[in-house]
Amino acid sequence: MHFETDGRVVVERAPVAAEVLRELESSLVLYFTGVSRESAAIIDEQTANMRSGSARSLEGLHALKVGAFDMREALVAGDLARLGELLDAGWLSKKLTAHNISSAKIDEVYEAAKAFGVFGGKVSGAGGGGFMMFLVEPTRREGLKRLLTGFGGMAQGCRLEERGAESWVAP
Repeated sequence: MHFETDGRVVVERAPVAAEVLRELESSLVLYFTGVSRESAAIIDEQTANMRSGSARSLEGLHALKVGAFDMREALVAGDLARLGELLDAGWLSKKLTAHNISSAKIDEVYEAAKAFGVFGGKVSGAGGGGFMMFLVEPTRREGLKRLLTGFGGMAQGCRLEERGAESWVAP
């Protein structure tokens, strides 16, 4: 993504080989923590931290920006283990931006996944609950799903979709 001075955002497709995308899809696990949360408080804290010039929050944001470029390079190179390491580093950086992005439960799940052998992961959205995403060796994906389900949430694979997220209402 390129942010233009006139406010436009230009999205550029990363040239990722089809086989890399298939391996990535086979390596992803989504975990619903079972916790729904109101993200506004987290976003408000992040905004306040940025406006106040909080060194900790700004350090986290700058690291996330650099990490995003590095993740793109790792994905284009087909280096999913490196992509996972960068996800892990990004998760640590994101936790610097506000105090309630994580929780004892999220940290417990994340540490168990790391001990299992995931390359890395993150909490989606603002944090505080909702979904977590992990990147793991494809042959270990089913074991990770079993491990995560033991924490009371729901774990599943996912499909990559060119058009973005899609949802539907069951009849």
